[in-house]
Amino acid sequence: MYYFYAVPLAPFLVMGVTLVLGEVLGQRHASTERRTTGLLVVCLYVGLVVANFVWLWPILTGLPITVEHWHNELWLPSWR
Repeated sequence: MYYFYAVPLAPFLVMGVTLVLGEVLGQRHASTERRTTGLLVVCLYVGLVVANFVWLWPILTGLPITVEHWHNELWLPSWR
């Protein structure tokens, strides 16, 4: 109900996640193996975030959904 209080935190959250992903990626002069592994981890994380956003798009935008789709959103039996 009071999520609007968290709006000023959003830019700092984005900057913090970006800084952490930069650290995971590794420094420019790090070994190729380190940079490749870091790039893989960063790409997997960003891919999961995008997939979650696409999955939740109807809920986040308030689009009408079917009962079946709603039950697919509820992963645990205790949520039903």
